[in-house]
Amino acid sequence: MGLVLITHDLGVVEKIADRVVVMQNGRVVETGAASAIMTSPSHPYTRKLLDAMPGRHGFETQPSSVETSRTLLAVEDVSRIYGVQPGKAAEAGPNAVRAVDNASFVLRSGETLGIAGESGSGKPTLARMLLGLEPPTSGTIRCDARI
Repeated sequence: MGLVLITHDLGVVEKIADRVVVMQNGRVVETGAASAIMTSPSHPYTRKLLDAMPGRHGFETQPSSVETSRTLLAVEDVSRIYGVQPGKAAEAGPNAVRAVDNASFVLRSGETLGIAGESGSGKPTLARMLLGLEPPTSGTIRCDARI
């Protein structure tokens, strides 16, 4: 069995690939063992990609001052209960399905936020609410208008 992984994420490549092919503008610019390419790239484009990875080479990790950065997204006590009208969470009956229950988090400028969970944990429902495709049953989602 083999696996071909096509991605822009060299962090993922570094963790799981045995060999790497680096392409630029539709052409292969470097190929070889992942360990060799990740530690000693020979092509300038590969070096540029590696330098862009947070915590590696020329790119500093995010400073701790992120806490004082501008808030881009604020999610406060957001719930999505299927079988109940928005704003009527208190009326949820026994057949109602709580897909997201009182989620709260903040995303500030310069941060990367990963949302992970097992199947059925509400990730797609939360994403649909963040995108405005579904209204939350309760809670608020505030998004900076400049993003």
